[in-house]
Amino acid sequence: MKPRQTDRRRQRDQFLRQIQRLRLRGIARGEIEPASEREEGWLVNLRTGARFREDDFIIPGLLFSAERMLIELEAQEAAEAGEGDAHADSDAG
Repeated sequence: MKPRQTDRRRQRDQFLRQIQRLRLRGIARGEIEPASEREEGWLVNLRTGARFREDDFIIPGLLFSAERMLIELEAQEAAEAGEGDAHADSDAG
């Protein structure tokens, strides 16, 4: 019997899970700063020597995509707020 071909959604989910593994390992090595509360939790557990599985911090691809979009949105809002503050300061001076 011929192996079943993986559909695109499954391939994308596997790809996003692998990205998460690489991010967590980079965080563990100090190469990457945590970008989410989940990644912060990973680092805290790592530093305290807690026993846990890497897979406990890997979320489904769709949730990971949503998490990344939220992080980008928050960064964009922070940048816009910073620009607004800079404009307010230059107008006051």
